[in-house]
Amino acid sequence: MNEVHVSFQSDVELRGSLVFPEQKVSTDTFPAVLLLHGSGPVDRDENAKMGKINAFKLLSDAIVPHGFAVLRYDKRGVGESKGNYHEAGLSDLVADADAALTFLKAHPNIDKERVFLLGHSEGCTLAVLLQKQQAVKGLILLAGAAESLKTTVMRQGEFFARDFKEMTGLKGALFRFLKVPNKIAKQQRNLIERIEQSTEPVIRVKGQKVNAKWMKEHFAYNVRDDLKHITCPILAITGSKDVQVLPEHAKVFADGVSGEAEHLIIENMNHLLRHQEEDANILSLKQVYKRSFRKPLEPKIIKAILDWLKKYT
Repeated sequence: MNEVHVSFQSDVELRGSLVFPEQKVSTDTFPAVLLLHGSGPVDRDENAKMGKINAFKLLSDAIVPHGFAVLRYDKRGVGESKGNYHEAGLSDLVADADAALTFLKAHPNIDKERVFLLGHSEGCTLAVLLQKQQAVKGLILLAGAAESLKTTVMRQGEFFARDFKEMTGLKGALFRFLKVPNKIAKQQRNLIERIEQSTEPVIRVKGQKVNAKWMKEHFAYNVRDDLKHITCPILAITGSKDVQVLPEHAKVFADGVSGEAEHLIIENMNHLLRHQEEDANILSLKQVYKRSFRKPLEPKIIKAILDWLKKYT
């Protein structure tokens, strides 16, 4: 493989890696895949200080040997990219993705008629919004939520409360005695209200920076409203052990678009696209994810992506 460090311009300079299969001559052109990150301050590999997810590096390594170029980039304000991550809204992230797609299509070694978008988590929303601005060959949507962020956040709060109430032993009894689930629900409602009333891009909650602009823009947008405008082929995949989004939303994506669509729910796969034997429980998420970082990507998702890409190239 041939990896080239690249930069391109949104309203800030963004940097990333464009990886090619081994070229026979300099005039070769390749179909390409643009990778769109999940939420959080993640770099081109989907790594952050909180953990080394590495999903995009592993996906790139799996896709490129099959004749595709792959572009992945550092989110604004992260890694080598310029800008302020905490002040970036959903609209800014779409603009960055648009700049990446424009750069990719203009590259002399890319077949601009065969460019695909692959979004993970929030990247699925970015992919849907981006294809309204520029035509692409197809969309791959991994672990996406087919709803507004506000709905997702509220449901995750309900999952926290449910899992607290079902917790056994002395710890469970203590949490229920202290009414922890009720307190969490109240804190969540207060935070959502504060975000929706905010006019600042960043607010502080218990001393921590919260990207109010990003959340406010996400709260106001429901990706389902734009699915009917998608006429290119899509592949939507989630895992049965995903507790951050509803696994059945893969079918919602597929049923909502106007073009050809396939969906797949992979048994025992979590939101990080890894195999998970443990029960899907939001309270144990941190420990499960720490173990997931050391695992390879679920082989079934790699096969599904490669089979689908070959079908449309």
